[in-house]
Amino acid sequence: TRHLGIALIIASMGIYLMFRPQFGDEHLLGMGFALLAAFLTALYYIGRRMVKSISASLVMVYSTVFGAFGVGFISFVMERGFWTARPAELLLPHTLTIVIFGIVNFLAWFFLSRGLQTVQAGKGSIILLSELFFGMLLSVFYFGEIPSLLTIVGASCILIAAVVVTKSEV
Repeated sequence: TRHLGIALIIASMGIYLMFRPQFGDEHLLGMGFALLAAFLTALYYIGRRMVKSISASLVMVYSTVFGAFGVGFISFVMERGFWTARPAELLLPHTLTIVIFGIVNFLAWFFLSRGLQTVQAGKGSIILLSELFFGMLLSVFYFGEIPSLLTIVGASCILIAAVVVTKSEV
């Protein structure tokens, strides 16, 4: 639809302003991982819409179980230290933080899964970009990071895009 197209253009401008990507050799690996993550997340959005009649809870349980196997395999292949480290040394100082953010992450994906039952994947993905705005805002409060003017303008563009795509639903 027209609103989705406008929102996509505004959101793309916002993402560019927030991140202003550098295209040197040192950034290629990180950009490659980011693009792969974006593509795989888009596949999840499409897949979730394909099975929208299945409850969000059931989708999350199976996604979590299969995701744990996937992370275990990837860790085995790419991060040998993961399997030789002692979990007690890694987890004990940060157990509460890890548990809280595990729950928060699960809830975020649950609500995303639930939302994609009712909203088109394209619209949902534009709305989800508002996480960049909230991430920037939280980094100001928790870490004292002061965003640049371009970052603030970019984050504002992303919020405007979310509003545009949301208003098209009304």
